[in-house]
Amino acid sequence: MPRSSAFALCVLITLIGGCVKVAPNGSTETPPAVESILLTETQVASVRHAVEACGGTLQLDDRGQPTLIDLAVDRGSADEAGLRAALECTNLKTLRIRAAGAPAGLLAEIGKLTQLEELYLQNVSVDNSLLAQTVGRLPHLRQLTLRNTPGLDDITPIATRPKLTHLALIDQPIVGEHLSTLLEASQLVSLDLRMCSQLGGKDIASLSHFPRLKSLKLGEYGIDNESMDAVAKIKTLENLTIEDAAIDGGGLTALTPIASQIRTLRLSRCASLDDDAMQVTKAFTQLRVLLLRDLPVTGEFLANVHHPEHLDTLTLRQLFLGDEAFDAIANCKNLKRLNLADNYLDPTWIEIIATLPKLETLDLSRCGLDKASVLLPLKQLPHLRTLNLSGNSDISEETTREILESSQTDAS
Repeated sequence: MPRSSAFALCVLITLIGGCVKVAPNGSTETPPAVESILLTETQVASVRHAVEACGGTLQLDDRGQPTLIDLAVDRGSADEAGLRAALECTNLKTLRIRAAGAPAGLLAEIGKLTQLEELYLQNVSVDNSLLAQTVGRLPHLRQLTLRNTPGLDDITPIATRPKLTHLALIDQPIVGEHLSTLLEASQLVSLDLRMCSQLGGKDIASLSHFPRLKSLKLGEYGIDNESMDAVAKIKTLENLTIEDAAIDGGGLTALTPIASQIRTLRLSRCASLDDDAMQVTKAFTQLRVLLLRDLPVTGEFLANVHHPEHLDTLTLRQLFLGDEAFDAIANCKNLKRLNLADNYLDPTWIEIIATLPKLETLDLSRCGLDKASVLLPLKQLPHLRTLNLSGNSDISEETTREILESSQTDAS
């Protein structure tokens, strides 16, 4: 065979077999080629049966092929049959797995689903080798969540994903060195580091070097006022979530340099954030979403929220709400979503809620409401589409349905 023909044949074989990957040490590694195969209707039905049998869900694309499989629904856990079924779907874009005790060899097969754009793993053991075999082989990965995945201390394969924009490392032994490694993920716009107990203020400082970071979630008692000083240096930040943190009014005040660019603020279970500490929210002039949960506040500070008419979503759960809070809520004329679950509500406050002209979603679950007549003013809401009244004694589903039907009738 002529040399040129032999060379052409080698090139053809290479193209068929898959691209050659050059490792950092100069060696080459050819990942196994996985052909994108369309499943038959019978095969799809078999996959659906296995997935739903362990409490999972799936979605199909316009060709009838599984494109999303969720094996982490609610508190469910995937079994081996469900996981094996998911791994047969080579066209998957999204895969979510909660599966304590899943075999490492089986999990490694995730690396063959090269079309994946979103991967969620919870309560599975992921060591450095398994991470390289899975995440390290997913060139299109955009969103990754690792939650309580013990055994991991090298996250380099994550940082080198070229399209990764959303990353959640929850309940992980992450330290400052790991955050420095992540700087290679230059496309990152969202980072979730909740329940990472080894992180502190000095570690958070490196986050200011992410050029596109817009959303940040932090939690655990290592997150303190010093951490907020570091967060304030992230000039691109727009959405901030803080949970279970040791911050007080000083920590919120430290955020003042970036307060005017924050559009979403979520604060949960921070015991030192009272009404006095929350007064600083007047500096957050562009707020569209405000969520407070399990804080020692009455809502009095809401009177100082700058431009309350800009608020689109307001969540006030497990607080100590008083009249002042609802006087302020009455000024939020553009609210579309209001969540007041797990609060005691005075009947007169229902009348105030009924004056919000653009409200579409309302959650009053577990609010001590025991008379359907108290809720009658809600029928005046012209755009109400979703109403949650669960956990209130003597409030039936029929009451909920009547309110929604009345609202929709008035709107038409």
